[in-house]
Amino acid sequence: MNLLINLDNRCHLSNNGNRMRKELSKATNMNRIRKSVKTQLRYFFRRNGCLRAPNRARREQEGQNYKKGYEIRFVANNGKELLKIRSLLSKAGFKSGKPYSKRSQFVQPVYGKIFYEQFRKFIQECL
Repeated sequence: MNLLINLDNRCHLSNNGNRMRKELSKATNMNRIRKSVKTQLRYFFRRNGCLRAPNRARREQEGQNYKKGYEIRFVANNGKELLKIRSLLSKAGFKSGKPYSKRSQFVQPVYGKIFYEQFRKFIQECL
């Protein structure tokens, strides 16, 4: 409600009412897109995705020889789903890695501790 009041106030200050209406509709669409992106990412992850984090004990024990890092995996049943997942990740601001095939499915990884922590936080909010 507060946002609409602020936009209305700015609209009264502006001579160009059409421009303000367009900005308002763009903001509304962006909110809708973000919600749908989150919903779809949540669906693909809950269906058969996983989060992988390095084993701290092994990292301390083996040092540089232990190469495992932070990873989010999304599994697509076909190429069309893979493209959809890649598009959703891009819209959400995640940098996706190179997809690979595993059996008759495709795996879309996202690497990095920052992305891992952001996505983990997002998933916990959804539960």
